[in-house]
Amino acid sequence: MFSPEPDYGNPEVMNMNSITLAALTAAGLVLAGCANSPNNVTLDPVGPAPLSDHASGPDAGSLIVYSAFEVNADFNNEDPYRHEYSNYRICTEDGKLLQFVKNDNGTPMGNPNTIHLPAGKYRVLAHANGRGTVSVPVIIENGRITAVHLENGVPKLEAAAAH
Repeated sequence: MFSPEPDYGNPEVMNMNSITLAALTAAGLVLAGCANSPNNVTLDPVGPAPLSDHASGPDAGSLIVYSAFEVNADFNNEDPYRHEYSNYRICTEDGKLLQFVKNDNGTPMGNPNTIHLPAGKYRVLAHANGRGTVSVPVIIENGRITAVHLENGVPKLEAAAAH
């Protein structure tokens, strides 16, 4: 005979309920672990490509940081829904603030700013999608461009000769 309600006194039904509860608890813990993103990630240094004939200055190189996009629309802008890269900080190797960078070059395409810096070692503090604030050691060399990609959540570091 078919019983419309399960027999909760039956050990088989209680065992299935326990298994279901354990599975749901395990799934919840796994999902909670995935949602918890690490903050203040420190990455390995990134440096420039071989020297180019086109230098950004006699003793300078360039830095471009593709930080995470801003999450809110900028209603003071002509196009409030245009993607803007988040601002970031350039620090000395030991963490002293050198420059705060408004990371928007003002063009309709919304590209990040290119910053010219004296050759040396620096630390960039910027937002990376899904990772919060990250600390990236960078090397700037004369006539070279160092680019840091943080906009897609997985840090990607590249260096290229200046054009």
